[in-house]
Amino acid sequence: MDEISKKILKETLGLDPDNLNDSLISREVLLDDTKYEEIKSIIPELKKNMNSTFLTALHNDAEEKQQWPLLNLIRQILHVYKYKMTPIRKSDGYTIDKKKKFKRYFLIQHE
Repeated sequence: MDEISKKILKETLGLDPDNLNDSLISREVLLDDTKYEEIKSIIPELKKNMNSTFLTALHNDAEEKQQWPLLNLIRQILHVYKYKMTPIRKSDGYTIDKKKKFKRYFLIQHE
């Protein structure tokens, strides 16, 4: 894995890039706009190492066209290195109206 991708995974998500298999990421972290703003300046460096034709999260207009640009960027970076993100829902109790609540995560696994 290249150094820029490692930097994004480590600084933005707090993941160990050398030990990604079976890691859990909260979906809320990936939907956070402030986290995307932090790494937006790194994207041009990432373009030098990866082909932006297939990685739509590296396009200049990704922020406007994509609903969750950080989630897409992380998913596409992981895909390049043969990892996949599997969505997982875990029970988080019940509301006052007895409706079940969930917390959503992504499980990173090597393909």
